[in-house]
Amino acid sequence: RRALDALEEIYAQTEDWESLLEILGARADLMAGEPMVRRSYLARAALLCEEKLGQVDPAITAWEQVAELDAADREASSALERLYTRSERWADLADLIEKHGFTAVKVRVGSTFGFDQDAAPHRSVELVKECRRVLGDEIEIMVDGNSCFTAPRAIELGRVLEDYGVFHFEEPCPYWDLDATAR
Repeated sequence: RRALDALEEIYAQTEDWESLLEILGARADLMAGEPMVRRSYLARAALLCEEKLGQVDPAITAWEQVAELDAADREASSALERLYTRSERWADLADLIEKHGFTAVKVRVGSTFGFDQDAAPHRSVELVKECRRVLGDEIEIMVDGNSCFTAPRAIELGRVLEDYGVFHFEEPCPYWDLDATAR
């Protein structure tokens, strides 16, 4: 145990993320009989995969393992919703929604402060269209502009998204630009 603690600390300090991920995985496996401790290692591994390594699929796998430990784990459900949406895994998103009884989802359409750049370049409408196709009309769709769009682009995009029943367009324009937001 002390050896793993030391390795974990060394890898974190030296930002050796791949080695740290191996240690977290090993520790999670060793804690099979301790669900809460196992959950902690799996969640840390998932965040490491997503935030430091940019590896969406291993992050999803780790969060799914957390959800297997506790189906009501809100952090896992929220992370899975975000990651399934980002990776366009619509069937998995639909299963998650059905399992938890969600009544709405939020799709990121704008890059954070992206100066009119879609989060999925030139594909915001297609993402929402596919989301609507898979989820049907009973699930509400919200979109998040992440303060990305100019007023003319936000208005144009918002009008197109109305065709897909989007009921909320969060932060279409930079939040500090009240005049643009008012338009």
